[in-house]
Formats: sequence, structure tokens, C-alpha cells
Amino acid sequence: MDYNETFLKRCIMVGTITLSIALVCNFIPAIYIWIAYGEIPNFADLGKILAINAALHGLSWLMQPISYFPVLGTSGTYVTWLAGSGADIRTPASSIAQKAAGVEMGSPEGNVISTLAITTSVFVTVLIITLFTFIGTAVMPLLPKFIISSFKFILPAIFAAVLMNFARKNLDVCASIAVVACGLLYLQRFVVKFPDWLAMLVLLLVGISFAHFKYKLIQKKTVNS
Repeated sequence: MDYNETFLKRCIMVGTITLSIALVCNFIPAIYIWIAYGEIPNFADLGKILAINAALHGLSWLMQPISYFPVLGTSGTYVTWLAGSGADIRTPASSIAQKAAGVEMGSPEGNVISTLAITTSVFVTVLIITLFTFIGTAVMPLLPKFIISSFKFILPAIFAAVLMNFARKNLDVCASIAVVACGLLYLQRFVVKFPDWLAMLVLLLVGISFAHFKYKLIQKKTVNS
């Protein structure tokens, strides 16, 4: 089987179909309320809701697929955006699985391992969420307060673990991004206020630029040698 001509094309076809179906299904509850009860917002209210969502999440709609794609791969990206929880579950699961399997991210083997890891994480999280739905309300009040308050550190800890995994192979790039991030944090707190999405956009562009520059240097050394 040719990877590019067969596997990727099928992934894109199936992913496009499934995401399109999911997009339509998102409107089924609203359509049902409209048909059954005759309740529907006017176009002005819908426009306001869309504008608020675009202002809050518009940049992430562009940044997240670009940021996570090198780890998730083509098929993994489709599954991630269908299932959700891309940052806190799917990306770490994909990264750790590819590391454990000893495959290179972005390679055909990495794409397959990423897809297996992400689909497995979907089934696992559905099972865990189902269990916590039934037992969570009974267990949570029994936990000590310091354990409950520590839950807010789960996502930063996951991101730190993923960052360290990447930093082992690209320490110079990660260090450069960390320096820029510290500089932006200092500017944001003590010099001039700017939104978090702007800082994320700058870091994304800086990371891509540094990685591209490093790739060109390695390619140049390989040609010269």
C-alpha cells in the first residue's frame, strides 16, 4: 500500500465525512427545539453569539491544528477534533505512544502509532467519564481539600511532561521558545497589557521559525559533508 496515495487519501476522505456529519449533528438539538417548540434566536442574536465565540476562540481554531498536527498526524488530527480534549489528553497520548514505540513523529509509522494511541485514549476516557458520572458525586466530597485543589495543576503538569519529551531532542529550540515566553510574560505583567492569544500566536510563530532555521542548518551541513 502506498502511504501517500492510499492511506492518507483515505484518512482525509473518511475524516472529512465524519467531521461533516458531526458538524451537522451539533445543530440537531437546536433544530429539534425550533421544530417542536417554535423557539429560535433571531439573526441578530445569532450574529452576536458567533462574534463572541470568534473573539474568544477564533485564533485557537487556527493555532491548535497547526500546533498539534506534527504530533497527531493526519488521521490523528481528524480523530482528535472529532473527540475533543486535544491539548490535555490526545496530544500527550500520541506523544508518549510514539516515544514508547520508538518511531519518528511525522513519519508514516508515527502516524499509525498516533492514530492507535488517540483512538485508544478515546475509549479509555469515555469509560472513565462514564464511571465518574455515576461515582464521582459520591467520591469527591470524601477527598481531602488539598487533593481537590491540586486538580488545577493537572493540565500544566501534562504540558510540562510533553515539553520535556520534545526538549530532549530539540533542547536548543525549546530553550529559545522558553526565553521568548519569559520575555512575553514579563512584558505582559509589567510593561504593556496584551491578550493571551497574542502571546500564543507569537510563540507559535517563533517556534516554527526556530525549527525551520534549525532544519535548514542541518540540511546545509548534510549537503556540505
